[in-house]
Amino acid sequence: MIKLMMQIKGKFSAKMIKRGKFSDEFFTEQGEFLSQEIDPVTKKIYVKEVNVSGTPTKDLFSMLKAVSLNNAEETKSLSTFKDFLEKCLVLDPNKRFTAHEALCHNFINLAPNLNIIKR
Repeated sequence: MIKLMMQIKGKFSAKMIKRGKFSDEFFTEQGEFLSQEIDPVTKKIYVKEVNVSGTPTKDLFSMLKAVSLNNAEETKSLSTFKDFLEKCLVLDPNKRFTAHEALCHNFINLAPNLNIIKR
């Protein structure tokens, strides 16, 4: 999940990594990400050092749009969902959505009208 976050948002700052409680488990001293992956042959977990670039390599909207959309309303809902996710996934906790802000977002207001979301 951390690797995907860095692919979407870019590399974490050195300051953020140093402040993290478990940073030494997931990052080297140089700030490189330590990815835990499963060897396809032995099925054992191994740690691989991954160099993630400072700029995002994946686009959240493209990833979400991989699901086929039938009409303009679904595309609009997807754009609203993308905006909601981006605000929830801000790396700096001080700039991230609060629970109250998230509940007031347009996507949450759309949720009862969407067929894909069930309560």
